[in-house]
Amino acid sequence: MLTRRNRGPRADASYAAVWANLRRRYPDMRTLLVAGASRRDDPTATALALSDAIVRFDNATVLVLVLDSAMQDRREPESASPSVTVIGALSPDQVRIALSNQRDTVDVSIVVAPAPQTAVDCIAVAGAADAAILVATAGRTPFAEAELAAALLRQTGLPPAAALLHGAPGRHSPQPAPARPRTSAAQSQPIAELRRA
Repeated sequence: MLTRRNRGPRADASYAAVWANLRRRYPDMRTLLVAGASRRDDPTATALALSDAIVRFDNATVLVLVLDSAMQDRREPESASPSVTVIGALSPDQVRIALSNQRDTVDVSIVVAPAPQTAVDCIAVAGAADAAILVATAGRTPFAEAELAAALLRQTGLPPAAALLHGAPGRHSPQPAPARPRTSAAQSQPIAELRRA
């Protein structure tokens, strides 16, 4: 599914729609990987917004684990929800340990990782996830890099379940995404489009 993220109520509705679709497609999902589509994309805000949607939608407890290599501004991320625990600046080994230790105490874990082509950390933790989301930015993420990120995740056995397209910084209204030709007619396309009603 492909959806755009805006600020305010529409953003909340978009993240709720993403979570509802993920739950439907992966009913036993416990761990979600949220990664950048390129080195220019920061997946942390998306992971936090999605965790808030999970709490509201399912009244669930969420653990957000942020790999050190995904922390672009070096600030410890926070969530306003008391049902969301955020732990930042972790190594892949620390993420795996935290996932193992918290398996029985949280409903959903979200691992925040950099783009798979920019750091091995994303690939190192991909096997621990049940589903993956790629985060791209309109006007900033090169399409070829997003394609490469999706291909690398597919090679790990974790094809992207969704791609979230953020509006470019400073834009107040969403712009239509440019149409992109498929590179191969035989290639399966794991990212379907989710249209707003």
